[in-house]
Amino acid sequence: MNQNWMLGVQHQLGAGLLLEINYVASKGTRLLRVIDGNAPKPALVAQLEAFWVPNNPANQGFRTPTGQCDQSTLQFGNLWFGAESGFLPFDAVNNNAFFHTDSFSGVAASIYHALQANVTKRMAPGMSFQAAYTWGHAIDNSSDPLVPTQGGQPFPRNSFDLHAERGNSDFDVRQRLAINYVWDLPVGRGHAHLSENGIGKVLEGWQIAGITTFAMGLPFDILTDTDTAHTGFFQRPDYNPSATPVLVAGPRLQTGPHLGFFSVPPFGRGGNLARNRFYGPGINNWDVVLQKSTQISERLRVEFRTELYNVFNRTQFNQPGNFISDPGTFGQSTGEVRRPDETSVARQIQFGLRFKF
Repeated sequence: MNQNWMLGVQHQLGAGLLLEINYVASKGTRLLRVIDGNAPKPALVAQLEAFWVPNNPANQGFRTPTGQCDQSTLQFGNLWFGAESGFLPFDAVNNNAFFHTDSFSGVAASIYHALQANVTKRMAPGMSFQAAYTWGHAIDNSSDPLVPTQGGQPFPRNSFDLHAERGNSDFDVRQRLAINYVWDLPVGRGHAHLSENGIGKVLEGWQIAGITTFAMGLPFDILTDTDTAHTGFFQRPDYNPSATPVLVAGPRLQTGPHLGFFSVPPFGRGGNLARNRFYGPGINNWDVVLQKSTQISERLRVEFRTELYNVFNRTQFNQPGNFISDPGTFGQSTGEVRRPDETSVARQIQFGLRFKF
């Protein structure tokens, strides 16, 4: 079920200036998400935790370095096949014929609130300007039931505790500003300036247009390589913002938090870090079009167009590494995002010539 509501006001402030402000919200309940249909049973996990208490005479003869099973043995695949592999006295599931079963259920929920502002200004004949700003926040406990975002995981960390998955949505962009503009240069034939003789022919029909986009980055999850909660999945770490940051090898590539703020939680629980707590690099992009239209004859017009994408050639980094077990890449962006056609986001220049008759 999806509920939507909004409240807005639109007002013309002066000649050619229009302002629109909207409060937009939506709430989703019983949304589809994937959970582990054969997750380790908490009761069986608790029995296994009680088995390896100190001085238990039955805790011996297992395929571990010490011959005993302990907290570190109860991780990942051992929860399903530990007894068959000789690592545990019994499995943490009732039936290990299925491993991490995709079970889709309408148990997810979401909420979104946003302030949207639009300004449109026609400043003069042949000149217009529009800006759209959004300040919003999307929260859910599952953003996509099929395809996780970069660095994300399809399953919850604990299929019996979906409340722990509540956090910033994978697509949550807190702030975004998009500006578009068009300016027909007031020179050349048909205008008051530089309109005579050959110079008027050369300067006629010039137009500059563009789109400028600023946006905050997308959130990303941070994970350990350890299953401290005994659910069969990588767990989130403990977060200590007062810890001392560690030095990084490539500070210019550091787009995420420092590794020193995180640690592996003790066995028996997941970390205190919430889902999608940190945000990746944002967007600062300028696309500009320079176009000249020339009337050759009464029936023939020629248009020459120059398109410049990412004019200032700014690097648009992808999400940083999110596993604290990889100190060489954690928090660092080692690649760039791609355009929809899979080409580089580096500066691109295209030229076009069109004849109209």
